[in-house]
Amino acid sequence: MITMAITTGLRRGELLALEWKHINIDEGFIEVLQSLNYVNGQNIIKPPKTKNSIRKVSVPKALLPDLIQY
Repeated sequence: MITMAITTGLRRGELLALEWKHINIDEGFIEVLQSLNYVNGQNIIKPPKTKNSIRKVSVPKALLPDLIQY
């Protein structure tokens, strides 16, 4: 997760809400469609705050083998 955070620039909440269905290994990108937020003592997954936060992020080729192995 740390390597992914450093190489992709995803925010903590985006990383924690990431699901396998959001990762396209064949084309090498991650779709950021949700974020994890801590509200009133509970973790809640919801869409990002702004439309610009919903995006596709390239995954470095060096990270792909790690994702495939995981």
